[in-house]
Amino acid sequence: EVNGMKMTDAMHEVVGKIGEKIEIKRFATFASDGVLIEYIHPGSKLGVMVEIKGVHGGEEVLTLGKDLAMQIAAMNPVAINRDSVPKEVQEKELTIYRQQAIEQGKAENLIDRIAEGKLNKYFQEYTLLEQSFIRDNTKTVQEHIADIAKSAGAELSIARFERFQVGDEK
Repeated sequence: EVNGMKMTDAMHEVVGKIGEKIEIKRFATFASDGVLIEYIHPGSKLGVMVEIKGVHGGEEVLTLGKDLAMQIAAMNPVAINRDSVPKEVQEKELTIYRQQAIEQGKAENLIDRIAEGKLNKYFQEYTLLEQSFIRDNTKTVQEHIADIAKSAGAELSIARFERFQVGDEK
């Protein structure tokens, strides 16, 4: 429901006003005992929702949430942390990295170590908590969250996030 109205009814109302066909390809609902942050990137073609657990509010946490939402919008992580990257994705990446090492003529005894190293770089680039924090690239997102948690006197964690971009179907 949207403001007490069924999603289909709200969509038909908007279609009636603007006269353009609208299709909803994906959506997410959040219900939380923590803090929900929403962010719409300028231009309204990209939006992010983030759920932070551990507190129910506070200026620092709201700022953290907005910073994290902008991080997600800009850096497009695939998961919160390496444990939440599906095993099949990890195996696929390792297979690609092994094949690249073989094609580059690397020694057979080094191929697995090279592939693991590249997988670690993948995690640093594509998992939210391991990414460099966009507002201070001297620390990771995880380190920034830990700093805010210490300041707020609470254990903070990212429960989930969703990133929506016009045209996305995933």
